[in-house]
Amino acid sequence: MVISVYCQRPTESLGGQPPTSDIKEPGVASAATTFPRAGTVFVVFTGIVITVLGLRELAWLVTPAAFALFIVILIHPVYTWSRRSSSIPSGRRGGWPAS
Repeated sequence: MVISVYCQRPTESLGGQPPTSDIKEPGVASAATTFPRAGTVFVVFTGIVITVLGLRELAWLVTPAAFALFIVILIHPVYTWSRRSSSIPSGRRGGWPAS
């Protein structure tokens, strides 16, 4: 079949030998050793600085959102406990009597 020729695995097309990706040309370093540690430190430090400066500029938005999240995390367990202990009536089972 013609289609089976195009669907062969690379190991079959090379006569049963696995493809070699270790071919090294003279003067070419591997990708893992081309970026120095100082460059990595510089990129990480730059990312931290950009994040901190961005948070300082968006403090008007981040602060209320973080405060709201804090309140929800703080109040939700109290609300759940009070619903279980029936101190707050649910809308389906009766409720407070009408005045």
